[in-house]
Amino acid sequence: MIYKFRSGAHVKGVSAQIVGTELERIQEEFGRVDATTILAESERPDAPLHPAFEWDDTKAAHEFRLTQARHVANSIVVVGIFPDEPERAVRAFVNVRDDTNENAYVSVQVALATPAMRKQMLARALAEAESWRQTYRDYHELAGVFEAIDAVREVAAVA
Repeated sequence: MIYKFRSGAHVKGVSAQIVGTELERIQEEFGRVDATTILAESERPDAPLHPAFEWDDTKAAHEFRLTQARHVANSIVVVGIFPDEPERAVRAFVNVRDDTNENAYVSVQVALATPAMRKQMLARALAEAESWRQTYRDYHELAGVFEAIDAVREVAAVA
């Protein structure tokens, strides 16, 4: 097998080929691949996937808390911003590059009303749609959905 990382993957210190080969080994040895086994099999300093993990507990705890903070911001929705659909829930905050060119969460209302942020949101949505298309490209029953993605991309002209 030839392994590559998917677009946008963030795995440090180890090649995709090593990851894929090691996950295959884990599956053969344990009959399945799960996060607990991956971590246990990566603890030894000479383990193939060891470099992919943060082993300094202080740094790891901070990174985990940042992940939790992102989860908090991504978990909240807002209702009532669309007068014709008062019960419609949408994400309350979205991650965009702000005026300082840093990633930050802003309210969806601000993002939709700011042309540069709106363009970022649309570009991200289309990138996610493209990723979804790549995952399901062999399902010919979805050809109409793929055509709709292409049509939106043409109209939006963001990517």
